[in-house]
Amino acid sequence: IADAHVKALELDGLHELNLGSGNGISLKQLVDALQEVSGKKIEIIKSPPRPGDPLKLIAKIAKIQALLNWQPAFSLKAGLEKTFSYFKNIT
Repeated sequence: IADAHVKALELDGLHELNLGSGNGISLKQLVDALQEVSGKKIEIIKSPPRPGDPLKLIAKIAKIQALLNWQPAFSLKAGLEKTFSYFKNIT
């Protein structure tokens, strides 16, 4: 993501750009990935959605791909692994 920000500094004018993978995942898939990477069980408390919460949210990244020739560098799991490793090593 930092690479996209640096590349965006080189653009002329203002642009609205989405950063993401272009793929959606469910909250359950995210929790499963977090549990796998952390090795910890996460207690899930189910509740109804809040007013205004979108049922699905997927970043459209075609514009940033075209303007900056940018692609996500890591999968969700790889990004979580790097993040957990970083915080584990600084504490």
